[in-house]
Amino acid sequence: MEKLIASIKKEYLVLIRDRAGLAILFLMPVTLVFIMSVIQDAPFRDFQEASIPLLIINQDQDSLGVAIERGLRNSDIFKLESSALSNPTEISKKIRDDGYALGILIPKGATTALRKKADIRVSKTLEGLGLSEGIDEEAIDKVNVQLFLDPATKKSFKSSLLSAIRQFTTAIENKILLESFAKSLTEVIPGASEGEPLVFEQKELIHFEEHYTGQNEQIISASMNSVQHNVPAWTMFAMFFIVIPLAGHMIKERDQGSTLRLHLMPGSDLIVPAGKLLLYVGVCMLQFLMMLLVGLLILPSFGLPMLVLGSSPFALLLVALASSFAATGYGIMIGTVFRTHQQAMSFGAVSIIILAAIGGIWVPLYIMPQAMQTLGSLSPLNWGLSGFNDIFLRGGGLPAVVPEVTRLMLFAACTAGISWWVGRKGLNI
Repeated sequence: MEKLIASIKKEYLVLIRDRAGLAILFLMPVTLVFIMSVIQDAPFRDFQEASIPLLIINQDQDSLGVAIERGLRNSDIFKLESSALSNPTEISKKIRDDGYALGILIPKGATTALRKKADIRVSKTLEGLGLSEGIDEEAIDKVNVQLFLDPATKKSFKSSLLSAIRQFTTAIENKILLESFAKSLTEVIPGASEGEPLVFEQKELIHFEEHYTGQNEQIISASMNSVQHNVPAWTMFAMFFIVIPLAGHMIKERDQGSTLRLHLMPGSDLIVPAGKLLLYVGVCMLQFLMMLLVGLLILPSFGLPMLVLGSSPFALLLVALASSFAATGYGIMIGTVFRTHQQAMSFGAVSIIILAAIGGIWVPLYIMPQAMQTLGSLSPLNWGLSGFNDIFLRGGGLPAVVPEVTRLMLFAACTAGISWWVGRKGLNI
């Protein structure tokens, strides 16, 4: 036990003297979490909070124009500014110069034309029943609401905006159509005109209920934000980036002959790697704690949401420990297998970036192509991130994270086995 404690102390002294390594382990992940959370805050927020700048020119000032303008203002999606411009060229120029994402021109007489169109549709329906004479639709002008879009706006963003706008226009279309239908029925039904006019009740017939698939709906509904994604994601990245200082220290010891002298000391050959493993697992856990504090204390002070930890501290600790063992095992394997500092640093850094990219650290796995999803499910960073998400977002406990913890520990065991075999055989490439 004394030799193990001495080995851990030696690794600690080596680590604290490496200022660049400490910066990589602690300053880099905090910086990444802060920057990525701020950058991704708007995309992760509910679309209803976007406040998209929109220019509206309402020349109609009747039911259609009023309904569209009121709906847009009440939706909280758009930040409206009215304008009296009428020339399409001037409108396009204003949108381009003033940074609007969208512009809407509702022409004069749009509501009148819509009512005539509704009368035609109703008349054609009643004509088929022999209750009315048809009206020539070509004689009625089209209702032409013009939309002006910034060419730099993404296609998916345009679709979301147009869907919201069409929602308001559909509501007023249905209202006018039902009013026209009720009016026409009143005229053709004998005796109906002498009493009260027909009125259709306009209420939603279909109601949508949202249900989350996790175990704690309150936690889940409160957790859809950039902080909940970025804190666990970049914690996993920081843990595995421990390969840089760890492998570097191992190669430096080997080049200086320290490794050989340590192995010549009486005792088991496992004491030295065990000391490295335990110290750097402790470093990873310290990184994990630091990142939690960033999500709980620092990010909320900048107006970002507070990190929600879920309801199972033991499961959270278990995932963090398993991730720490996996990351440390990988770092020891890189330091054992590769012969030179340049080889270890190049392969270690590039491999971690690749594993992070395919593992869903930057882009969620579910929006990747199927082949990349299959490949990404093999990344240990994805296993750790999935475990954290099971706790943070899905409200899961210990049973939910057992598969991820098992994979991480098996990965740690495999890397430790490779390190032992290569070190035992002296096979350095």
